[in-house]
Amino acid sequence: MIKLGIPTKSKIIGLAGAFGLRLTTAIVLIAMSATVVMAVPQMPHQLGGQVTVNGSPAPAGLSVSASINGVEYASGTTDAQGEYGISSAFRVSADDPVTPAVEGGTNGDTINLYVDGIPAGSTTFSSGSVDTLDLSVTIEYTLTVSSGAGGSVTTPGEGGFTYDAGTVVNLVATPASGYQFSSWTGSVANSASASTTVTMDGNKSVTANFTVISTTTYTLTVSSSAGGSVTAPGEGGFTYDAGTVVNLVATPASGYQFSSWTGPVANSTSASTTVTMDGNKSVTANFTVIPSGTTTYTLTVSSGAGGLVTTPGEGSFTYNAGTVVNLVATPASGYQFSSWTGTVANSTSASTTVTMNGNKSVTANFTVISTTTYTLTVSSGAGGSVTAPGEGGFTYDAGTVVNLVATPASGYQFSSWTGAVANSASASTTVTMNGNKSVTANFTVISTTTYTLTVSSGAGGSVTTPGEGGFTYDAGTVVNLVATPASGYQFSSWTGPVASTTSASTTVTMDGNKSVTANFAVIATTTTTPPPPSTTIPPWVWIVLGIAVLAALGWVFFARRRI
Repeated sequence: MIKLGIPTKSKIIGLAGAFGLRLTTAIVLIAMSATVVMAVPQMPHQLGGQVTVNGSPAPAGLSVSASINGVEYASGTTDAQGEYGISSAFRVSADDPVTPAVEGGTNGDTINLYVDGIPAGSTTFSSGSVDTLDLSVTIEYTLTVSSGAGGSVTTPGEGGFTYDAGTVVNLVATPASGYQFSSWTGSVANSASASTTVTMDGNKSVTANFTVISTTTYTLTVSSSAGGSVTAPGEGGFTYDAGTVVNLVATPASGYQFSSWTGPVANSTSASTTVTMDGNKSVTANFTVIPSGTTTYTLTVSSGAGGLVTTPGEGSFTYNAGTVVNLVATPASGYQFSSWTGTVANSTSASTTVTMNGNKSVTANFTVISTTTYTLTVSSGAGGSVTAPGEGGFTYDAGTVVNLVATPASGYQFSSWTGAVANSASASTTVTMNGNKSVTANFTVISTTTYTLTVSSGAGGSVTTPGEGGFTYDAGTVVNLVATPASGYQFSSWTGPVASTTSASTTVTMDGNKSVTANFAVIATTTTTPPPPSTTIPPWVWIVLGIAVLAALGWVFFARRRI
């Protein structure tokens, strides 16, 4: 009897189960592969634009950075035009979705931008976007001014002062009595000048340094040989401050003539010369007998009130015939030389000569110097004061040029000077004392003109900076605007006079009352309709059905044989 290998029901089910397991495994592997292919890394968000500091283009080299959730993802500096992201790319990194770490932004994250560490604007991260975003900040720096012992800083004073970035501040160091200015410590324009400047490109600290004025003195020892004497300054020991130039006059006795100086004098062969006191010095005047038969003449020298003749001195002097004698007239304090009486070469010059072709007599004449002085009266109007030379009455010699500095109080600004100053429109100017003068510094209240900015938004988002509603700003203020879309929406445009109507982060300048509105649009959603269920019968079903048919036929055949 023939036995057919008819598969049992359990075998058929086992076969179907094994095939289904393999099919399920294949489907899972295909799904995982599709997931890996779809995890494409995002592109960075590139930004660039103009940076404005205190209303003017930013200086080159100012730092610009971008952060998301407090983490910096981009940095750069401004170029020579005050722009960032133009001459060199400024890209905000994107996050890599494959890795667990956060390397940058994802779509919808808020990017906060900073200029020199100061908040300057914001925008929304969008993978692969290239946007223009102008930034504006107000930067101020602190100048700390101090001085060492022996003086003070009179301009701008001492202490802490706040200035806008880029301001050039004048500095004046004034020594106390017995001291002299030596140097500045800090980044000033000229550290060796008592009057200099400092540029506020950062917080600065400057100190004026002073030193005691040296009182070094030296001794001059003066003597003479036989046949004459030193009539100026005399003979013996004399004390002078370091650097003093001392006049020397050697006068021969009757029958003698001057021959030379021994010692470090300016001219050893001249009876009238000088010595410089840069150390202790010793000088000697030397004389020789006039040979017999030599013709000599007598020079008589004198002076009127207010001075004296220092070369060759005063009195009677004997010279060989033909000698040219130097004459020097020196006025006393408060006097001036006026003329010579006698046969000198130039009667109107304090230094001249006389030729000894006979006995001569000369006299130096002096007059009192006019001590004309004038009074400067300084005052100020409301809103400030005159800090140099101060306020009140001041006396100056005729011709003195006096510095004037007007300093406004908080909330005021300098407007003009009243009086005969060099520049009436400058807070720092001068006045020349060619008569009694009166000057007044005038100030005006700083204008507080304000304008209203009305901010609103359409459906689908809001204005997060400065918010929505009515806001009041001083005239000229540049206001940052940031529009933030709601979920399912995207920013489309601004309505109103903004700097960039297509950028979610932009600015508006308050040169009048302004109204701006942020507009949003629904993000288009693409719906994919799944394909209809397949009507094709898989091959494995045919196999199972075939096996079932064969099994049925086999059972029928087997049943008939038994019958």
